[in-house]
Amino acid sequence: MPLLSVPKLGIGSAGSYSPGMTRGEPTKTVGQSRAGGEKALTVHCLGCYHEGVKTFEELKLWNDMIFVDVPKYRRLVCTPCRSRNVKVMPIFPTARGTMGHTS
Repeated sequence: MPLLSVPKLGIGSAGSYSPGMTRGEPTKTVGQSRAGGEKALTVHCLGCYHEGVKTFEELKLWNDMIFVDVPKYRRLVCTPCRSRNVKVMPIFPTARGTMGHTS
């Protein structure tokens, strides 16, 4: 019998946890990204390392979509190598107090 039990994290959660969310649940939705001022994302191909930028509107993303599930539901494909092995990263708005920030 184990002395300590460690909760298992779900696939795709990679330790992403915040208060108010249950363990193993991905924490960020497209709606939360929009509320934070994010308007676009970068798509990184894990095969040939090609990158592209797409806006949320261009991909027609809905607000309750889990951010890490975007490649699955939008079937993103790398143009040069035709791979579907891609990951997405948000493009964060410029922070206050830094060059390029507009009020």
